[in-house]
Amino acid sequence: MFKKIFNWKTLLVSMSAISILFVVTVFFLNTAIGEAVYSKIFPGNVLVKGNIYVANHHNGGDQGLLTGITGRPNLKVLPVAIMTDGSADTVELLDTAESNWTAINARTTIASTPVTGHWRVGDSCLQIDFANSAVAEDGAVMTAAVDLQNSEFIGFWLWSSRNTNAGDFILRLDEAVDTNDVDVPEVFKNTWTWVEVDISGVTDAEMDTLITVSFMLDPGAVGDYLSPITVYLDAMFSWSDTNEIDLGVDIVDGGVLSVVMVLQAFGSVNTPVLAVEYTDYFTAYRPSAVTDIIVDIADNSLETATILLAFEP
Repeated sequence: MFKKIFNWKTLLVSMSAISILFVVTVFFLNTAIGEAVYSKIFPGNVLVKGNIYVANHHNGGDQGLLTGITGRPNLKVLPVAIMTDGSADTVELLDTAESNWTAINARTTIASTPVTGHWRVGDSCLQIDFANSAVAEDGAVMTAAVDLQNSEFIGFWLWSSRNTNAGDFILRLDEAVDTNDVDVPEVFKNTWTWVEVDISGVTDAEMDTLITVSFMLDPGAVGDYLSPITVYLDAMFSWSDTNEIDLGVDIVDGGVLSVVMVLQAFGSVNTPVLAVEYTDYFTAYRPSAVTDIIVDIADNSLETATILLAFEP
């Protein structure tokens, strides 16, 4: 169910794909041991939780002793013949100011200003505190209606102060006539996790003028045992599968290293442009699929692209 959280803070080195010879002093910081490792060869997988720092050798590189890590990373260049127009069907449900959601009632609290101590995208996120008295259907709701009639998926980053099971939280799509609930997947505590829900089973007629989109405790009261709990939400989008670009590999967290787009039209100024994540596109880490995707946010339909990826071994 879960992607390995990488973001250059967890390093998984597969010796079948990468040969690394530690010929220098390497300090593994922020680990349970916090020790220095000197000139060692690791014949299998190396898992490091924390940052890797390579210190200058004590003799300054004399006698050919070098400072560095060498290896062959798992990289892939993906050519994309044509991007898509996501400007109409990719909907930002949680804006960058996190100002478009409010608490459903007094048993849940939303920070009055964006939270800067926790975030996954940008420099802030939405904090929702569920009091000990919180019950089913407590949570947060969008303050404005949205049109999701062409959407098949909703995805976002989620951080929880406690472990959760699938269905402890739900997203409620509440239209004037119909209400549809979809389960939020399970997450491990204290870890940013990309979660995704499939709303393709909800008809367009039930999503063309949504009154609310809510994040709440399970209406079956299964989630009541979680209270008190704090969750953080960031970068929530809905989208159509027509705006997906299949990356063909299972990427590491942060594994879309660059998306370089070039205007396809003949006779135009075909200057390469570096696409901006969460402005031109976003990355969806498919929790139950073999390969991950990016989704166009802007109208990129006149662009061809070259994508540089770092993927799981």
